[in-house]
Amino acid sequence: MKLIEELKPSDSEFRLTRQWKPPAAAGDSNPEEEPCWVIANAFPVLENGILKSIAACVTEVSEIKWTQRVQSQLAAEATKARKLQEAFIDLVSHEMRNPLSAITQLADDIAGSLEHWLASDRTIERAARLMHENVESGRTILLCAAHQKRIIDDVLTLSKLDSQLLSITPVVIQPRVVVQSALRMFQAEFDSNTITVDNIIERAYDEHDIDWVLLDPSRLTQVFINLITNAIKFTKRESRRQITIRQSAFTGTRPDMNGIVWFPSKKENQDVTNTPEWGEGVPVYLLFSISDTGKGLQQEEMMRLFHRFQQATKKTHIKYGGSGLGLFISRELTETMGGEIGVFSEPRKGSTFAFYIKVRRADPPEDYAQVLRPAASPTSSRRPSEPLDKMSWISRKLSNAVIAPPRLSVLLVEDNIINAQVLMKQLERAGCIVYIANHGIEALEFLTSCKVWHEPLIDSPLIELDCILMDVEMPLLDGLTCTRRIRALEREGSLKERVNIIAITANARAEQIDDAFAAGVDGILPKPFRVIEVLSKMEELMPQKPVPS
Repeated sequence: MKLIEELKPSDSEFRLTRQWKPPAAAGDSNPEEEPCWVIANAFPVLENGILKSIAACVTEVSEIKWTQRVQSQLAAEATKARKLQEAFIDLVSHEMRNPLSAITQLADDIAGSLEHWLASDRTIERAARLMHENVESGRTILLCAAHQKRIIDDVLTLSKLDSQLLSITPVVIQPRVVVQSALRMFQAEFDSNTITVDNIIERAYDEHDIDWVLLDPSRLTQVFINLITNAIKFTKRESRRQITIRQSAFTGTRPDMNGIVWFPSKKENQDVTNTPEWGEGVPVYLLFSISDTGKGLQQEEMMRLFHRFQQATKKTHIKYGGSGLGLFISRELTETMGGEIGVFSEPRKGSTFAFYIKVRRADPPEDYAQVLRPAASPTSSRRPSEPLDKMSWISRKLSNAVIAPPRLSVLLVEDNIINAQVLMKQLERAGCIVYIANHGIEALEFLTSCKVWHEPLIDSPLIELDCILMDVEMPLLDGLTCTRRIRALEREGSLKERVNIIAITANARAEQIDDAFAAGVDGILPKPFRVIEVLSKMEELMPQKPVPS
C-alpha cells in the first residue's frame, strides 16, 4: 500500500448510494436525482521518520463532479455545433457560388453579343439566333437568382427560429389560391426541365367544404417552396419527370396515408388558432402532399431528414445541391402551425412528403381579388390547377408588354450606380418617369423642386412625385434617417402631403424590417427583387391612381 509502504499521500473517489438533485441547467430544467460523490484524502503523520498515524479527510464533491460532466457535455456540443456550422457555411458558399458562376458567364455572353453580331455576316437568321440565345441566357440567370434567393430566405428563416421571432399571422384566404401561387413561382423550372405537374384536389377537400379559411399564406407558401424545390431537384435528372400535389382536409384523427411516416413532433401541438385574431370559425386541418418520381430514399436516409443542416447523405449537396435547411424549416413551420410533416419513399420509386396544418373556417372578405373560375364538375375529386381570373393590372400589362402603366413619377435614391441604372431602365420601360438621387441629402434637396414642397423654387419646373424608392444603406445620409426627416417635414408643414416611401434593402431580418416601418416607410422590398414587384408595390400604395381598363 502506497500510503504505508512508501509513506506517500493517497487520494480516492467513491460513489455513494445516497442521492442528491443537481441544479437546473441549460436543456434540463428538471434534472433527476443522481448518486453523491466523495473524495477521501489520506496522508501519513511521521515523527523522526517513523510512521506514527494516518490523517484523513472526506469531502463531498457531488457538485464538482456534476459541473465537470456538464462542462464536458457543453464542450462536446459546442464542438459539434461548430463543425455543423462550418459544414453549413461550406454548403451555403457552394450553393451561392455555383449559380453566381453561371450568372457571370451568361452575363458575359450577353455583353459580348453585339461584338459577335458585328463580326458575323449580320443576316436576319444570325440576329434571330443571337436574340434567342440572349433570351435563354436571361431566363437561366433568373433561375440562378431565384435559387440564390431561396438559400438566403432559408438562412433568414433559420435566424428567426433561433431568436424565437417566427410568428404566425392569419389571413382570410382560399388555400387553393396559395397552392396555385406557389406553383406559378416554379413554372419556368417545370418548363425548362420538362416536368409534368398535377395539382389534385381530393374528394375529402370538397366533403369538408373547404373554401375561405384563416391561415398564414406566407408560411404555407414557404413550406411548399421547400418541398417543391426538393421535388424538382431530385426529379429533373430522371427519365420520368412528374410531380403530383394533392390537397385534402380532415377533422379529428389524422387519416392514414399510404405508409407515410410522420416525424415525431419535438413540441406539444398547441392550438395556434385559440387567439382572438383567429376568430370563432370551426377548426379544420388542411392536408397536403407532394410526390415526385425521383431516386427515392433508403430507410436510413429517411431517418436523417428534417434535422438541422442535414440531408439524406453527405454527398446529396454535391450531386443535387441544397443547404440541408429546407426540410428542417418545413418541420418547424408545420409544427408551429399546429401540424406535422412526414415522408414515404422507396429507392428508385420516388418520394412523397406530406404535411398538415390547423386553420379555422372564415367568411369571405367583402373586397377581395382572389376569384376562382367555377369547377367544371362540382362532384369531381380531381381538378387541375386553376388560374386566377383577377390579376393586378400592372402585372398583367407588364407580362404582356403591350401597354405601360400610368406614368408614375418616381425618385430612386440609390448609391450603387449600376443598380440605379438597371432599375431606372426597367422602370422607364414600364412607363415611369424616374429621377435619381445618390444619397439621402440629394433626396431632401430634390423635394424642394417638387409640387409637394410648400414653397417650391419659382425658377424651376415643378415636379410631380408619386413615390420614393429609398435604399437603406447609403453614405452621407442613410435611407432610414432620410425617411425620418421627410416625415418630420410633413408634420411641420414643409411638405403639403404625405409622400409614399418604399424601402429597398438587403437587410431583411425581422428587427431590421421593424426598424424600417418605425422610421416611416410605407412598404419594403427585400433585395433581390424584380421590377414587376416594384410596380405592384407602388400600385398597392397608390389605389387612388386611375387604372386603365
